Amino acid sequence: KEVALEAQKRESFYDTIWVSKSAWGWINFVFFQKYDPQILQKEIVLSAKNEYGLGWVYRYGKYYFDNLPRTFYLSKNILYIAAPEEFPKGVKPLHTVYYPDKSEAFYMVESAALKEIYEKK
Repeated sequence: KEVALEAQKRESFYDTIWVSKSAWGWINFVFFQKYDPQILQKEIVLSAKNEYGLGWVYRYGKYYFDNLPRTFYLSKNILYIAAPEEFPKGVKPLHTVYYPDKSEAFYMVESAALKEIYEKK
């Protein structure tokens, strides 16, 4: 719930919000953000089917639901949402979502913060 609502608060600042499979649950975003079903039906894009003949919701609006890209799109204005271990060491998250035991569950990281990491290398 927190991931979906935090993303919604920030969505006007980004062209794309990329949600990793680790933070998946497109239906959670739709539900908690109270996304209009009529708009969703027009915007929703399904993935290609996998080897088992199954697909998933790949995107709607500015939200993408897939593994993080192997190479981050550093020149674009993107908010990435994923488990901390999916990001390079030293990245500074814009926001951290915690599990009930206070361990880190998910980071929200801007493409600009990732660009800083790669420029230092």
